[in-house]
Amino acid sequence: MNQKKTINRITKWYGNHSRHIMNGFKWLSLIAFLFLVIRIIDLKEAKSALSEISISVFFLYIGILFLSKIFYAARWKMINQSLVENESIPVLFFFTTNLLAEFVTIALPSSIGGEVTRFLKVNRRNQDAVITTTGIFIDRVIGITTMAIDSAVVLLLMGQVLTINIREFLPQEHLIPFVLVTLMVGGSIVYFTIRWYKNSTYPKKIKTAWRLVKQNRHRLLTASVVSIIAHIIFSLSHVILFQRLFPLPVLSVIGVILTPQLGRSIPISLFGVSGGEGLMVISQMMVGMPQSTALVITFISLIARYFFALLGFLFEIFTDGLRFIKDLPNKKKTV
Repeated sequence: MNQKKTINRITKWYGNHSRHIMNGFKWLSLIAFLFLVIRIIDLKEAKSALSEISISVFFLYIGILFLSKIFYAARWKMINQSLVENESIPVLFFFTTNLLAEFVTIALPSSIGGEVTRFLKVNRRNQDAVITTTGIFIDRVIGITTMAIDSAVVLLLMGQVLTINIREFLPQEHLIPFVLVTLMVGGSIVYFTIRWYKNSTYPKKIKTAWRLVKQNRHRLLTASVVSIIAHIIFSLSHVILFQRLFPLPVLSVIGVILTPQLGRSIPISLFGVSGGEGLMVISQMMVGMPQSTALVITFISLIARYFFALLGFLFEIFTDGLRFIKDLPNKKKTV
């Protein structure tokens, strides 16, 4: 009985302080990531690889990424349209909102999430908090699910064995303690997150989302097809970089770029650096790419995210000012 009370107290404490715990975990993850980068990077090799990417190549890469983001916006538009009667929000609005959410995730304090920004912007048009939240939730689920399907199919078609020597990152004497600490911390976070989740309002939101999905399954299936296309275009944009630095078959490029993006589905990032970036480096090394070259491609990908995030912020400033920031206190009261 006392043990159950203790667990409930810890769960309640975790629910009240989960944001601070995640922030601390973000900083620890960033420090660990920087430690690994410093250990493995060859600055001369990285500088040489970076010099192979000209401005024209970079902006061609940006242009293809731009197209993928249009498709991502179209996916969200289709989902929102299936939930709201007579919805007339243009795709451009969803596109710029996604860019602004990217900026918020990267540049502002971590207590202000990109998803909150997406909610604030779209709910001003929908005027229905439940529908808006459900739409964002479905958009995330479809995005992750179709990415997992794309990745699984491509990895099967690649027909290539992916291997890596973990000792390139950590010496043997540090490996076992690192794994044990990671399992203990990760397991504790997962356990108390599940308990907190069961006592929250999220199960009701999922039931609402599932009911709406069943009512609009045909439109959402179309949105899923658009999502698959968007993921493929996103991956293909990196073919340009690989051709310059480490030529690979197109399927291999899609596999080593798209699969790691699943790591970004975990809402832990700092200044745009998430588990997806770390997995992206590892996946490229698994096909034989030198460490420094893998870091350069990942770095260019991160710079592109910053570019689009800044674009979204500037567009918001010129069209709507900082109204979304002024709305944040009201949103925090309703969460």
